[in-house]
Amino acid sequence: MQHKPSVSYQPLIADEQAVNTFRRALSMFMGRGKRWKLEQVAKGAGIHPDTLGKFRSYAPGHPDHRSLDFGQLLSISAFLGADFTNEWLPLADQGAFDLPDDEPSPGTLATQLAEDTAAMVRSLNGSGGADMARIGGRLVHNGKTILAMAKAA
Repeated sequence: MQHKPSVSYQPLIADEQAVNTFRRALSMFMGRGKRWKLEQVAKGAGIHPDTLGKFRSYAPGHPDHRSLDFGQLLSISAFLGADFTNEWLPLADQGAFDLPDDEPSPGTLATQLAEDTAAMVRSLNGSGGADMARIGGRLVHNGKTILAMAKAA
C-alpha cells in the first residue's frame, strides 16, 4: 500500500515572529529607564535573571539566546499584567484584561461605566487615540466584571 503525501500544516503565527514580538514587548516594559528592572521581573516571574536577560537581548538563532517555555512566558505576563500582554497578544487578534481581585458594588460599577462613556464621548470629540485605548481597556474590563457578576447571580 502506497502512502499519500501528507498535508503540510503551517501555524498561523511563526514561532520566531511570536518570540520576537514578545521580546519587543518585554523591552518596552523592562530595562534601563523603564518601570521594571530585569531583576524585578525575573524575581516576580520566577525566572533566573541570566536566562531572562539572554532571552530579551538576543534573537532566536543567536548562540547566546535562551528560550523560555510557555509557562515562563505566561509567568512574565502574569507579573507585568494586561498592559504588557496587550503588546504581544494582538498578534493573535486578541486582547487581555486584568481580572478584578473583588467585584465592585453595582453602584460603583455603574459610576465607572458612566465616567468611561463620558470620557469616550469627550475623546471622540477631541483628543482621540491614546485616551480611547485606555478607555476601551477599562470598558472591556468592566464588561467582563458584569459577566462574572451575572454568572454568580
